[in-house]
Amino acid sequence: MGHPLRMYEPGVVYEITARTIREQHMLVPCEHSRALILGVIGRAQENYPLVRLHHFVYMSNHVHMLLSADDGESVAPFVGFVNSHVARVIGNLRGSPGSMWGRRMRAIPVLDEGAMIGRMKYLLAHGCKEGLVATPAEWPGASAVPGLLGDMRLRGIWERRDRGSRRGGHVIAIPTEIMLRPIPCWAHLDEDEVRRRHVELVAQVERETAVLNASLGRTPIGRAAVMAQDPESRPRSPARSPAPRCHAISREARAVFLASYDWFCDAFRRAAAALRGRGVAAEFPVGSFPAPARYVSWHGVSGRLTAGRWGPAAIA
Repeated sequence: MGHPLRMYEPGVVYEITARTIREQHMLVPCEHSRALILGVIGRAQENYPLVRLHHFVYMSNHVHMLLSADDGESVAPFVGFVNSHVARVIGNLRGSPGSMWGRRMRAIPVLDEGAMIGRMKYLLAHGCKEGLVATPAEWPGASAVPGLLGDMRLRGIWERRDRGSRRGGHVIAIPTEIMLRPIPCWAHLDEDEVRRRHVELVAQVERETAVLNASLGRTPIGRAAVMAQDPESRPRSPARSPAPRCHAISREARAVFLASYDWFCDAFRRAAAALRGRGVAAEFPVGSFPAPARYVSWHGVSGRLTAGRWGPAAIA
């Protein structure tokens, strides 16, 4: 089955997901790997300053991010930079360079306030709902939690080799900083109120985790056991479910998006067919990535797209 067509709108929050090959625990955390992953993300923010990173968590075999971009266009190259360099630094650290990700990343739009808060809580629950740790703050891997509960900043290490040095040459460790941003529905709040809401979400996760663990009669295995996982191991029964086309609490928002996305896909395929048939330039819809061409930019498209959203009336 082919990949879903990519469509990125400026300012829209996307949940990014990616899984390792065969869901192996290639990302099993340690102090060094956490610093390197944070360094990669910090470097990516320097390269793509229009990306707003709201949350992220690296599990042992997959990653989730919540982010948006002022231009829409920066989402894909930002995630591509992060994924490719995480694979590189972790491969070098483990002594097993090569491919890491099982498929291209999936970007799912998060359409309304309720869905944004829900996805924040869902990401915070990672490591807890699986019975690995009792609280999000205990997760030993790279995560936005320390920043969300603090000053919205995280620090990592970006490693680069001396210019002109070959493999095995001198490596320079450069401190980097990640700047987290509140989800858009909280962007108008002051720092103290945003932090309070993050703290409350974490408290909710801790309470629900305690209830779940009690009902299952289990105790979290803890940080040490998580960090002792074999990177070549994999879950016995990996959870598999189809990715939703969007996240939304409002039925209206979901219906508008699905109708707009259907129009987008139809317009993209008509343009692609025209390009193949006549071999001439075709008008692809804004927000698309018609390979091998560049992203079709939103620059010059006026107003916030509403009911027509990605349709002809909105683009005119």
